[in-house]
Amino acid sequence: MNEFLALALTGAVSGAVYSLIAAGLVLTHSTSGTFNFAFGAIAFCVAFTFFELHSGLHYPVWVSALICLLGVGPLLGLALDLLVFRGLAAADDTAKVVATIGLSIALPALAVWLSERLNSWFDLKLPSADNVVFPVGIGPSPKKTWHLSNSIIVDSTQILILACAAGVALLLWVLQKHTALGLRMRATVDRRGLAEMRGIDIGRTSTIAWMLGVTVAGFTGILAAPILALAPGSYTSIFFVAAAAAVIARLRSLPIALLAGLAIGIGQNLAVGYATFTQNVVGLGTAVPFIFLFAGLLAMSRDRSRIAGVAAASPSPPSFVDDLPMWRRRLPWAVAAVLLAGYTMFLADALWLGLVVAGLALGVVFLSLVVVCGIGGMVSLAQAALVTVSGLTAGLLISHGAPFLVAAVGGILAAVTLGLLLALPAMRLGGLALALATLALALVSDSILFQWTRLSNGPLGWTYTRPKIGFIDLADDRSMAVALAVVLVVVSWLMHNLQHSASGRAMLAVRSSAVAASTAGVSSVRTKLVVFGVSSAIAGLGGVLLSTVNLGLTFQSYQAPLGLTWLAAVVLFGIRRVEGAILAGLVVSLAPQLLSMVTSSTRVPDILFGLGAVALARNPDGAIADMSEKLARGRSRRRAARRPGPVPSPSATVVRERVAPAGVAGPIHDSAALSVRSLSARYGLVPVLHDIDLTVRPGSIFALLGSNGAGKSTLCSVLSGLHRQTTGTIHVEDADVSGWGADERSRQGLVIAPESRGIFPRLTVEENVAVWVHNGAQRREVYDRFPSLAARKKVAAGSLSGGEQQMLALAPVVVRKPVVLVADEPSLGLAPRIAGEVMQTLISLRDAGVGILIVEERPRRVLEVADEVAFLELGRITWHGHPSDVSDDMLTANVLGASISR
Repeated sequence: MNEFLALALTGAVSGAVYSLIAAGLVLTHSTSGTFNFAFGAIAFCVAFTFFELHSGLHYPVWVSALICLLGVGPLLGLALDLLVFRGLAAADDTAKVVATIGLSIALPALAVWLSERLNSWFDLKLPSADNVVFPVGIGPSPKKTWHLSNSIIVDSTQILILACAAGVALLLWVLQKHTALGLRMRATVDRRGLAEMRGIDIGRTSTIAWMLGVTVAGFTGILAAPILALAPGSYTSIFFVAAAAAVIARLRSLPIALLAGLAIGIGQNLAVGYATFTQNVVGLGTAVPFIFLFAGLLAMSRDRSRIAGVAAASPSPPSFVDDLPMWRRRLPWAVAAVLLAGYTMFLADALWLGLVVAGLALGVVFLSLVVVCGIGGMVSLAQAALVTVSGLTAGLLISHGAPFLVAAVGGILAAVTLGLLLALPAMRLGGLALALATLALALVSDSILFQWTRLSNGPLGWTYTRPKIGFIDLADDRSMAVALAVVLVVVSWLMHNLQHSASGRAMLAVRSSAVAASTAGVSSVRTKLVVFGVSSAIAGLGGVLLSTVNLGLTFQSYQAPLGLTWLAAVVLFGIRRVEGAILAGLVVSLAPQLLSMVTSSTRVPDILFGLGAVALARNPDGAIADMSEKLARGRSRRRAARRPGPVPSPSATVVRERVAPAGVAGPIHDSAALSVRSLSARYGLVPVLHDIDLTVRPGSIFALLGSNGAGKSTLCSVLSGLHRQTTGTIHVEDADVSGWGADERSRQGLVIAPESRGIFPRLTVEENVAVWVHNGAQRREVYDRFPSLAARKKVAAGSLSGGEQQMLALAPVVVRKPVVLVADEPSLGLAPRIAGEVMQTLISLRDAGVGILIVEERPRRVLEVADEVAFLELGRITWHGHPSDVSDDMLTANVLGASISR
């Protein structure tokens, strides 16, 4: 019994650290939508700062702790939010994962580099972080110990860690669930755009969330420092373990994260102490948390709760070269290829030639990421495991006398086998969950599979000899470069054909919507297996080639964390582009040597990698897309300058004196609830809205009708402030809100009821009401007027019926009346009776003096209550008048998308 208690106690201490990290991960994910892979790196940076303040500058422990927790942590969180995460708020999971991976590499290097620079500049003699095994923490030093029995020993550090873990988790839970700030944070993650339209300052909310999250990470780092070596690798390793606890908590529940972290820590110790069979499988004890992580992700996929009101899709990146002829598109890459070939064949010395060859081999590996992430839309963090298994398998076969080509095929088949195993989670998971599942399997492979001596040949690994194929001797680097260039061309050509084949179209269909693809007869299971199979085959080929270039490998050559770095590199240049993968391979190989020519610091390359994360926040589609966009905008400006344009009217600058076109709307006057003048908007370089003029008066309903694709939803988005207009003005009463954000417009009285239901599906009905109605008496009034909502206050809004969701979206507006309400397709998808109730609600708002703009595709019910009607066609208002003047022919033309003249 004493042995059991001793194991459980020491395991609980490790588990408490896991719990703190898991709680921090839950906090940042549930409030910002980002799974922070840089949590361990942040914890190290703050702990390192604490170490330098106390051990280097000799500040007292409590002063060092206060500086770190009240100064360094919040300021670092503020900087990360402003520079990185705010720009990635609307990005997909790939960009968010890669940004945090980049920071996990850059931040520790930046912290150590700054320490070195301070020593150099000011002769501070700050101690190095190398080999600091037992740094001082915030507890008593030396620590106090108590002997509860012969085998149970408790020290002050252990008690402090356990108490702090429980306290921090409790405080974070109260913040998240029982404060207005926590509600705003969760609403922002649930539906960011809607949160803005409901008056939430998402910039401020995001900043507070990251300041809190980074502070929690820093506190964890300082607290855990005495039981960890002060090294980035230690914090990264413990982060991977703690991720399992966060996943078991479904990235939402702080209490479950706390308990799961404790359970993992205790379970690890008990497994080591009692499960003697684990000693027969090398690495099994280390892999236990990763197995928990994988199992927790599969359990998450069983969540069948209905979350209506949202649709998630990863749109294809815009093309900025469609205006160019094909030869113009290909010319820059052809020139670059010729220059690289000329340099490699005639100018490069042995060092640079070897680096180019290694970069080309990496390019083959990186092409596999284009297939699985760029084309398939699935984030895989296991490419390093695929490279390792192919290299080890080929090396094993070569050691048994197999010819090189046979061994290469064997290595590729081994990678495909492991890749299809990785595809199994993709049958149930997607996005971040799939990324973590593939990472878990890669870590299990590192811990168990690659430790198998028969496969890996132990620490020695396998030695390769470059083969001679026909008259081509690959021992010569120039011959190897030519061979790799041929492989890259062939693989790129095959990928191009794949994208334009039936299988490629199936991949794009499944990526956009697996449900819609299945209705068209496309099997998502078969398609995902093809994606992973093809990607794994390319990664396996790249692994064999990379091992051949490097003349061998060991099981430690390409471990799972390196795969995260590879993914980050490819995304920084463009994960959906073949050119981006090849360029990333060359940069990863050449950059360290290039940087060594301008700086002697080994930290600078990692720091620059972090700057890539900042660049990614500016354009999540990568550097190539960023450059293409800038060039396209430059071409557009030059063309516009060459074309004679219309002479601007003086009324364009003096808007309040402008007289609207006859029959459309009167001049702007003080009684207008909403006034829109000369409003135009575009998506990228494509104009969508053209010179929109309309006026919505208080206590009136203005119906804007138009067919699908006319620009109605775009107009609503522009009015809300989520999409910026290119020209024109928007007034709410007397205020010009044209340059205001969505939250500011909402607080001014401009409220949008969006087409996809204006609810936060993961929040309860009560929390949805509280987001907009802050006064308790007004909330009670909502439930008095809508008793069906009162009966379901504790139910997640996403589980309501469509009619109930629409009522929930409008109910708070009825109580807290806005100046103007813009209702985008308010009756879409509703039964006639429910649609009638929604219309009666809008009528009651009109009678209370609210100006209402109803945007509809099916107009007959709206015409019965509207005071004014206008038709929108291809982004232009083509007719305006009284509802009684609308003929059946006009309605028919509207449905068919035909032109309606004034």
